[in-house]
Amino acid sequence: MTLTVEVITSVKEKAKKAKHVSKKRGLLQTEEKNEALLKITEALEQRSSFILQEYQKDLDSGKEKGFSDALWIVLC
Repeated sequence: MTLTVEVITSVKEKAKKAKHVSKKRGLLQTEEKNEALLKITEALEQRSSFILQEYQKDLDSGKEKGFSDALWIVLC
């Protein structure tokens, strides 16, 4: 399997999961949604350094494989 097929498969899987989560989220009350969003925000803020370091690794890996920055950003 080539990287392109793996990336496409990964994107499709993520899209399916997002659609499923989106449907479930619609059933929640506003207060529950807000609480969930706040928890997500806190988790992202707490892990922002790690996330940015891993993102940079992904960019570097993409450059090594010949991807342009623009393409790699879209794929990530």
